[in-house]
Formats: sequence, C-alpha cells, structure tokens
Amino acid sequence: MDLDAMKEWIASGNDEAMESAWMAAAEAEQPVAPADAAAVLAALVEADRADQAEALGWAMLEERKVRDKPGEALKLAQALAQAVPASAELRDGVLELYRLLYGAHEHFEALLRASDLMGGSPPRRAFATLDLCLRIGPGAYLANRFHNQVLQVKRYDAALGEYELEDLSGGTLNVEPRKLADEFALIGETDFRVLSRRDPRRVREAFQADPAAVLIGICQAHDGSIDAARLKDELVPRYLSADEWGGWWNRARTAAKRSDKLTLEGRNPITVVYHPEGRSLEDELAGAAASARTPLDLLAVLRTYAREARQRKTEPRADFAGRLTAALADQARSFAAARPADALAAALALAEAATMRLPPAALPAEPPSPEAMLAAASDPVRLAAALGDESLWSAAVDALARRPDAPRHLASLLDATPARRLDKIAALLRQAGHAEAVSAAAAAALADPLGHLEICLWLWSDSPEVPRAAAGRLEVLTRLLKLLQDLEIDPTLGVDNRREIQRQVRTVLAGRNCAGFREVVASVDEAMASILKTRIERGAGLASTARDEMLRILRESFFQLFAKAKIDPWLDESVIWTTPAGLSRYEADYRHLVDVLIPANSRAIGAAAEHGDLSENSEWKFAVEQRREFQARQAKIQDELARARVLHRDDVPADHVGIGSRVTLRRTEGTGEVTLTILGPWDTDVRRHVYSYQTGLAGGILGLRVGQKATLRIDDAEAEYEIVSLATAEGL
Repeated sequence: MDLDAMKEWIASGNDEAMESAWMAAAEAEQPVAPADAAAVLAALVEADRADQAEALGWAMLEERKVRDKPGEALKLAQALAQAVPASAELRDGVLELYRLLYGAHEHFEALLRASDLMGGSPPRRAFATLDLCLRIGPGAYLANRFHNQVLQVKRYDAALGEYELEDLSGGTLNVEPRKLADEFALIGETDFRVLSRRDPRRVREAFQADPAAVLIGICQAHDGSIDAARLKDELVPRYLSADEWGGWWNRARTAAKRSDKLTLEGRNPITVVYHPEGRSLEDELAGAAASARTPLDLLAVLRTYAREARQRKTEPRADFAGRLTAALADQARSFAAARPADALAAALALAEAATMRLPPAALPAEPPSPEAMLAAASDPVRLAAALGDESLWSAAVDALARRPDAPRHLASLLDATPARRLDKIAALLRQAGHAEAVSAAAAAALADPLGHLEICLWLWSDSPEVPRAAAGRLEVLTRLLKLLQDLEIDPTLGVDNRREIQRQVRTVLAGRNCAGFREVVASVDEAMASILKTRIERGAGLASTARDEMLRILRESFFQLFAKAKIDPWLDESVIWTTPAGLSRYEADYRHLVDVLIPANSRAIGAAAEHGDLSENSEWKFAVEQRREFQARQAKIQDELARARVLHRDDVPADHVGIGSRVTLRRTEGTGEVTLTILGPWDTDVRRHVYSYQTGLAGGILGLRVGQKATLRIDDAEAEYEIVSLATAEGL
C-alpha cells in the first residue's frame, strides 16, 4: 500500500483509484501494516468522510480475518477502530476477535464490561485494559509507570471488579481494571525490579555467576535498554563498590557479546540493548554484511561470522555465508579489468573463506583463482604489494612462490615490501635456493639506505633471515646513524617525508630498549666505540632519550672514553662544542643558505646570462662570484656541523673554568663583579656576557680555579680579576 498515493487520492477526490488500491491491499497475500491502514482511514475521517472510512475498514477487516492469524487480525482491527472511533461496526469486529482469542478466559465477560469497549470509552483505553487484563493472572508482576512501585497479582475479584495486588515493598492494593491499565505495565519475573525486591540475595549471586542475566533484568526495567553511565549509577554503590565496577563491567560486556538476547551499541557510553525474542548471530551481523562493499569488508564479516560461530558452538547458515562468498566471487570476476588489485583481494578472500568451515555457496560460475590472476597480470609484483591485509598479502606471495619464475618476482618484491613482511620473502628465496638475492638487496640497501629504507630497517632486526655475512649489525648501525645526520643537516636530499623517515629510524634503533645497540657495543673494540660515541654525541636526528641511553650503554663497557680528555677540550680542534640551541641556530643558517640563498643565486645567474655578452655582463660576474662565496660557505658549514658536539651538563667541570662554565669575577682593585658564561661559537651573545670558548677573553680564564687571578679586557677596560665562584651555564 502506497500511503502517500492514497492520501493524495483522498485529497483530490479520486475515490476510484483509492478504493481500488485499498481492496487490492486487503486481498493481497502479504499482511497489511496496521499503521498504514489506520492512516488512510484517519485521512478520510479528517476529510469528513467517516462513513466511507467505516465501510472500507469493515471491508478490509472481513478480508483479513480470513487471510491472517487471529492475533494479527486483532492488531489490524484495533488500528482501524482507533482511526474511526465512532464506528460501532469496527468495535464489533474487534470484540469478535477478542472472543475468538480470549473467550475461554474465566473473567472475560467481567473484564469486557470493565473495559467499556462497547460503551463510550475511547477505543485506545478499552484495548489497553483488555490487552493487559486478559494476559495477567495470579503471580504476574506489574510495575507502576509513574512511581518506583512493583506489585504482584494475587487474584481478581469479579464481584467487586478489582484486582488484589501485593506491593513487593510491603502492603496490598486493590485496583479496578481500567486504572490498572492506565498506571501499570506487565513485567517478567526476571526483571531487575522484581529480583531486587523479591530476592536480593539471588541478585547479588547473579552479579558473579551470570552477568548477562543481570543485564537482561536491568534492561527489562528500563524499556529494553540502558547505557553504561546510567547502569553504573544504578549499581554503584548499592550492589557493587566503585573499585569493583570496572572489573564487573568488563565481564558483563563479554557476557553480553555471547548472549543471543543482548547487543552492545554505540560508544561513550555503550548502550546495552535487550532483545526479548533473541537475536541470532546472523541478525547481529546483518548490518555489517549489508554495508560491506569492498573485498576486505566482506572478508571481515566472514571472519567474524566463522569465529563467533565456533565460540557460540552454533552451525553457520549456508544462506548467510553464501551471500557473502557470492559477492566476493562476483567482485573477483567483475573487477578483473578495471580494478585488478581488488579483484585479486576478492579471489584471495574466497580462498581464505574456503578454510573457515563455512557452508559453501552455490556459485553460477567458478571465479578466477589468485594464481590465474597473478599469471595474467603485467606486473604481478606491484599487484601483490598493493594488498593491505596481512593474511591476503601472505597468500598472494605464496601464490607467486608457486610460479616457475618465482625467484625473479620475489627478488623484485624485496624493494616493494615493508620491513615487517620481509622475513617471509627472504625465507621463500632461501627455500628456493636464491639466498644470494637477499644478500644483493642487503648490499644495495647499505650503499643507499635512503633509497632502500625498508630493507635497511629490516637488516637491523634480529630476524634469523637477515644475511649477517652481507650486513653486520655494526655496519647497519653506522649507516642508520649517518642517514639520521644527513637528513637533519642536509636539506638538499630532497626528501618529502623527512620527519617520518627519521621517526622510523629512531624507533628501530631504540627498539627493545636498545637491545641491538647493546649487541654492537659488546662486539666492538675501543677505537670503534670512540667513533660511535662521537657520532651519537653529535645527536643529529636522535631523540634525546635514545641518545642518552646509548651513551649510558657505551659508558658501561668503555668507561675510559668518558674520562677527562688528554688535552683540554677547548684545545681540541677536531671538535666544535655547542649547545642544542646553538646547533639549531647554525643548522637554520645552513638551511637558509641552501634552501633560499643558493637557489636565488642560481636564478640570478640564469637571468643575467639572458642579457647577452657575458664578458661585459657585470651582473653575471657578480652572481658567479657570489656563487663561489656561497659554495665556500656551504662547505665550511658542512665541515663545522660534522665536527659539532653537543654540550651536556656532565661535560662541564666543577673544579675549574671550562666550556659551559658560568664564572663570577671580582676586580682585585675595587668591588665591581661581573659574571661571564663560556659556551660555543654559535652561542655567543656579548650583550649578555656569553662568550665563545675560542675567544681570547675565554682563553684567559679557561682552566683556572676559584681564587686564581687573570688580567682580562672586559667592556673595553683592562683590569685584574679574581675568580669568585663557578657554576654550570643556565639551560644545560
């Protein structure tokens, strides 16, 4: 029945079309929706055509009484009578069905009179009275809709026309049928309101023994559902302490997932929903199955279906699993030309579904196999590499490995595979007798870590498939540390995802609490340990926590490297000391030179060259000279950055003036004091009395102790100063 069309015909006066559609619905095999039928009659009543509405209602009811079950016919009759409340004929039709269904009830006639169905009572109220009273008997439980009151029916006194009820909180109550229907609703004996009043001890036991039963009872007490926040308010602290709530709620959610009468919906908060008739596993997954579009979506539903069926020990249904596998088969065929990666995913998903012990689908045609798809592909390596799902990718690689030309494809796949998957490729190549392909890939990765990053990261792992003869841990470590440094100080590398690469390298180096680095340190001599120490101290690209941990590990095995140097640090020309902030500023200067000044100079040279004769072109000569200056400056900065060593608090001596010292001086003649800070050349700030350790002023006091004196030129005035106190520079 097209409700909108019916209403339009009523409004336009097209009775022929409206009545024809009405009778077609009345005579149809499928049931009529009571709400739709009532809406049509209500539209007629509103248009002052109540007689026509009554006649059509009666005609439909006569037809449906023959076709529908009595219970379904009664619901339709009630809806029709409520739409035409003045119709005595429709009320007669309702009464006839009530007699058919409940005529044998002991108090039917008395309850019929009490409902006033055939009198002046509104149909809705009369039906509510009969529907409730004809369903209850001694022992039934009722809950007041307006008060927190639960009653149990003792008996119906036909002479007085009243129900005698016991209040579970104490006392009795007598209520006539219509008031009972107005104020009370029938509830089950498992309803939490009943259990908590009738048998509190049983409720407390159920919290531990059967959380699902508790949830069902509480949902029954809250119109079928309750969210986690309201649930907690109801149970804590009356039944559970605040400390017990979290553990119980975790168990309850697990129980709800395994119950066919409960579902968990939504998030923050989760809502528990009760299904009186129960929900099958197929019902629970119907929504996910209907919305599944891609091969991975369909496979995810199949995986859940198979797993839950095993856990619940239920037999999977062929129709449900068949619809999903049929959809995958269709995608494997239809996607082959335009979307080969999805087609391959569908074929692989079908192969996995065949291992799940699900009822097989009756497919109209056999879909192409994964092997056939890979054989037909122009680039099977790219096709396999595009698979995001781990198990499907693994199955595709197995299919590739079964090809006669498998070694060639597997070797190509090495450079198209994330580090976490390379174990499988390496193992298959080794089994095929082509382990040299892995060694060759390892050598290429060490020669160009940035170009073969995933292989380089894999070489650092502790996998037994890594060819250690071709890529020792020490060599991999030095390549990764250099890559970090290059990414940090050389913007000319032209890497778009610089930060992500740095994050990946830092993660693998620090993984397993620097276990790989510990193995390297245990295998090197002091000379190599010294080289590692210098590279780590420069810290380019390393997280401070990882750098500190690596230095600590080195210190455990090579303490002598961290003892005082044989020459004073400020005299060591192989090192330029700096603070992290100073290093950052100098690196920023370098980036500005490389990213801004040099490109601008190149453009200037090109523009000047367009002016003609270069021998007389002063602009071109100036630009070329500037390029030489920039190139020399770039080389100088690169050299200095390579020698940079970040100053840490532990590097600052406590007993004499050193790099990183904050020195308070007092003039020997007079009372004036001045405080100087000695840092690196990239930290100089004369206005704040921060000087480079390479200056003559700093050289005059470096190495001196408290109480010693020196003649210094400070603020353009030369005088003798005595060292009063020493401290560590601020910020270290």
